[in-house]
Amino acid sequence: MTPEQNKTIHRAISTFGGRNQTMQTIEELMELQHALFENVHRGTDNRQNIVEEVSDVEIMLAQIKQIYGIKEDEISKIKDYKLGRLNTTIDKFVAKQKVASQQKAIQIDRITSNGLA
Repeated sequence: MTPEQNKTIHRAISTFGGRNQTMQTIEELMELQHALFENVHRGTDNRQNIVEEVSDVEIMLAQIKQIYGIKEDEISKIKDYKLGRLNTTIDKFVAKQKVASQQKAIQIDRITSNGLA
């Protein structure tokens, strides 16, 4: 964030209080959840709404970081760990899909070679 944006973040917390801004964060998260739900579940074309809600959530997360004294290096370390874990999960999923695809190909080959298809 720019220095001016950080100043506004600080002013919001000073003016409205940490508790109120934490509650506002919860509200913004719910609005993003609703926008995503509308898009995925109902097929609504609401990309612009999603962009606005992501912006709101990012602003509120900047306030949460300040309210709770969360440093970027703390977040970065946890992100690195969780992204590494996600990479492992993706690798396992891809390997499982590859095996399933190979097994399906073998089944089709057996059916075809036995004259059953």
